[in-house]
Amino acid sequence: MINRISILIIILFQTAVLSAQNHLEMQKEYAESLFAGEKYFDAVTEYKRLMFFDENKIYSAEAGLKIAYCYKSGGKFDDAIAVLSKMKENQQINKTDIEIEIIRLNILRGTYFRAIGLIEKLEREVPEKQSELNYWKGWSYMVADEWQKAADAFGNSAEKGTEILKNLCISVSEEKYSLSFARTISYILPGAGHFYTGYYIEGIISLGWNVLWGYDVVNAIKADRIFDAVMVGNFLWLRFYTGGSQEAVKLAEIENRKIINEAYKYLSIQFEGKQP
Repeated sequence: MINRISILIIILFQTAVLSAQNHLEMQKEYAESLFAGEKYFDAVTEYKRLMFFDENKIYSAEAGLKIAYCYKSGGKFDDAIAVLSKMKENQQINKTDIEIEIIRLNILRGTYFRAIGLIEKLEREVPEKQSELNYWKGWSYMVADEWQKAADAFGNSAEKGTEILKNLCISVSEEKYSLSFARTISYILPGAGHFYTGYYIEGIISLGWNVLWGYDVVNAIKADRIFDAVMVGNFLWLRFYTGGSQEAVKLAEIENRKIINEAYKYLSIQFEGKQP
C-alpha cells in the first residue's frame, strides 16, 4: 500500500513538473511569435511573464536578451541599455557580447562619445576583440561626424565590409565643405562663401548689397556726413556683411547634410555588413 502511494506521489509530482514545463514552453512560443510578428511591446510583456514563472531560470537569459532587442527594435534605446546592464552579471551570457551590444545602442541613440569610451575600456580588457571594436569605433565616429577618424578606425578592422566603409568615409570627408573656410572667405570677400558652396546667385546678391552699402558709407564720409556714415555702416552694411558670412556657413551645413544623408542612404539600402 505504501509503495503504491509513493508511486502515485511520484507520478503526480512528475506530472506537475511536466505541466509547468509545458506551460513555460507554450509561454515562450507565444512570446516568440509576437517577436517574429514585430509586435515588440506585446512581446516584452510576454517575455516578462515567462521570466516571472521561470523559477529555475531556464529561459531567463534568452528572455532578457529578447526584451532588450524588443526595446531596441521599438526605438527605446535607453530601456534596452538598462535591461542589458542588469544582465551583465548573468553567468549564462557572455559579458563582452553584452558590452558590445550596449556600444551599438549608444551609437544608435547618438551618445557616440559614451560608445567610444566603452570601446576604449574593452580594448584594455579584451584586446583579442580589437578588430570588432575598431569596427564599432568607426561607426561611432561616423555618427559623430568625424569621417576621417572613422576611415582610420575602419582601416584597422578586418570585419566584413570595412573596406567599403573606409572608402565611403574618405569620400564624405573629401566632399564635405569646410565651415571655417566658408566663413573666412566671406569675411575677405562678401559672397565668396556662397560661391564656394555652389550658391552663385545668392553670392552675387550678397556681394551686391555689400558694394551698395559700402559705396553709400564712403560717399557719406567724403561729404562729411559722419552720422549718416555711422548709421548706414552699423545698421545696413555691417548687417549684410556679417549676415552674408553666417548665411554662407548655413549653406555649407545644408550641403554637408545632403552629402551625409546620401552616405546614410547608401548604408541603409545597399550595405550588407553589420550595422548598429
